[in-house]
Amino acid sequence: PNEILWRDRFDILQRHGYLLRSRFRPGWVPSWKNTDLSPYVTSAKTHSAPRFVRPQCIDATRMRDGISVFVKRVVKDAAETEIQQYLSSDGRKHDPMNHSCPILDVFRDPDDEDYEYIVLPVLRSFNDPPFYAVVEVLDFMKQTLEGLLFLHNYTVAHCDCAAPNIMMDGRPLYPEGFHPAHQFKHPTVFGFAEHNKRLYSPPVKYYFIDFGMSTMYNEEWGSDPRKWNTPNGHEQDAPEIRNYSLDKTFNAYLLDIFVLGKVYEKSLLEHYSNISIIRPIVEGMTREVPEERLALHDALAMLSTIRRSLSVFRLRGRLHPMGEIENRTCAKDIRAFLIDLPNLFRYFVSKLLLRAPPS
Repeated sequence: PNEILWRDRFDILQRHGYLLRSRFRPGWVPSWKNTDLSPYVTSAKTHSAPRFVRPQCIDATRMRDGISVFVKRVVKDAAETEIQQYLSSDGRKHDPMNHSCPILDVFRDPDDEDYEYIVLPVLRSFNDPPFYAVVEVLDFMKQTLEGLLFLHNYTVAHCDCAAPNIMMDGRPLYPEGFHPAHQFKHPTVFGFAEHNKRLYSPPVKYYFIDFGMSTMYNEEWGSDPRKWNTPNGHEQDAPEIRNYSLDKTFNAYLLDIFVLGKVYEKSLLEHYSNISIIRPIVEGMTREVPEERLALHDALAMLSTIRRSLSVFRLRGRLHPMGEIENRTCAKDIRAFLIDLPNLFRYFVSKLLLRAPPS
């Protein structure tokens, strides 16, 4: 059904400057038809595999510059689009604390007046590829804490800022790019996409996506995130959700703090053994009583203190996966240190040059 939907909208998207893969072109004939070739192997080699990152999304090429984008089909005038357009407006989109996924374009569906399309950048999961160094984890936390604080400062509650809805712009890590739908593959789909570590790459930016469950303070809509009553979302362990009832409301801003804290707990603390230093932040954000949870600006202050307390060697140190054998950990740490020596040398030389008095 998804394939047919997008095939029938091939011309609509093309008229707006977005080209779908050849598989979705009307009249497309599979290259393996009337042959002994496997459709699974052949489609993978010709970009025609019908993979969708999410059912309501499809990858496309922006015709004016050849950039890959995602096109998402949404209900017309939905709060999701209103909120994302509000966050992507000129007054906010260039704010360095804004980590909401920007909307690149919006247009209506002429064949179905109940729907419209929003065009989004191609992003990938925040932990794909996995984190490598301690400083990478701290940077991820800083960006996501700032991003959530930005939303709350503009009266927006995400309401589902769980791991599946946190992505990153992976382009700095993939010098040759990656396929938008088969993201583990090279853009040509021949071979795997090779990536660099964050530690040795230009800065990566993380984004919150999917504002389909979000809300913001708006008197006209009659919405107030401080009096929210929608129990949906990926993170069902929050006490507000566990104790949900139709006659009770809860503060969605405080729910956001809990959900993001759970991301840190499940994706960081439970995966790496040498970042327990962030545990006080996580515990503060995931307190059972919503009003006792750590405020986002306090979490950022604690994170800044943690970062200043760590030496450059600790910051650039390799993360230790849970369950890693001790002697292997030692050997891998030595190897990682030796690989990083040229970068450490350049770091200390630059520090000395900055401290040197002018001649």
